[in-house]
Amino acid sequence: MVGLLRITQQQLGGKQHILVIGDDAAVVRLTQSGMSILGSLDGSVDSSRTLISRFERLLTTAYSNGLTHIVGWGSQASSVVSRLESGLQKVAYIDGIDPKSSLQSNNTLFIPTSWHGATCLLDMGIEEDWVSEPLVGVEPTTIIASPSFVRETLQLQGSPKVIAIVGDASSSSEIIQMVYRMKTTGQNVAFVLPYDCNGRGELMQHAKQRDVANLLYSPPPSLRAIDVVAFADGVWVPNIAGALSRGCVLELLKVAWEGVPLAVPYSHPVRSVPMIGSTIAWAKTQLDISTWMLDCICAEANGESHNELAANVRSIAAPTRFVEGLQQRSSVASTLRSCV
Repeated sequence: MVGLLRITQQQLGGKQHILVIGDDAAVVRLTQSGMSILGSLDGSVDSSRTLISRFERLLTTAYSNGLTHIVGWGSQASSVVSRLESGLQKVAYIDGIDPKSSLQSNNTLFIPTSWHGATCLLDMGIEEDWVSEPLVGVEPTTIIASPSFVRETLQLQGSPKVIAIVGDASSSSEIIQMVYRMKTTGQNVAFVLPYDCNGRGELMQHAKQRDVANLLYSPPPSLRAIDVVAFADGVWVPNIAGALSRGCVLELLKVAWEGVPLAVPYSHPVRSVPMIGSTIAWAKTQLDISTWMLDCICAEANGESHNELAANVRSIAAPTRFVEGLQQRSSVASTLRSCV
């Protein structure tokens, strides 16, 4: 999501403002990503119920001159934008959707990343006229860390085959079951957990009980997720536990873009991405996943099919195509210049 915001800034040019709904740490992270940040509003949890009024006051006093659009990037920002009372054109680009979040139609155009996301928005009460066709994009990575750097940073023992797990809200029980299944095969394999894995402590406790904790690795902050993905022999996406995760679609498109062997369950929201979703989410059973995993470990995965998938993703999720799609959906291709 951050990469797409950066691409939009670069390709649209003109006057744009970025206001971060979060603390100073969030501002630092975005600034380090190359963003030009003008300010932030703390209290994103909105315990005091004053976030909207503070946002509106800031718009009126500081950023109202020449502003044409308010664009919310992500679930939290979209929730704030959709609740604003403003005559400006409001747009909300949203990937993972928490059914408990406070989203309102309120003259806000919602742009999901999949038809599954569009259905979720409708189920939450967003009027059909305010939900656009899905739009996806990927920010290409120009530099990938060397395999030796990744291996040393992960502190891998021996020379195992590496399966990277993607999905911050992945089912912990499914991860443990699959890791245990791979252990019984006698294969030398290491599983790398997501950076923001929910319930990591509980997962590792169960892993110790099943005597598979030594097969699970947690990447340090110095190692980017894309470096782990590009280094891995395969990337596995377990089923989602509970509400949709933050990176339920865009993160997987990033993996597919890199041409890495990828296994995604049939039920995943990415399957409803137009044109390419069914190719990405193909696994119907745990047997499908375990068979694919053994193929990756034994270097029998079909590299040609993954390269073909990568080519298809790159044609559909190209940065220029994303920005053009954003402009078209906003219906003001020549005036989308100010984003908050």
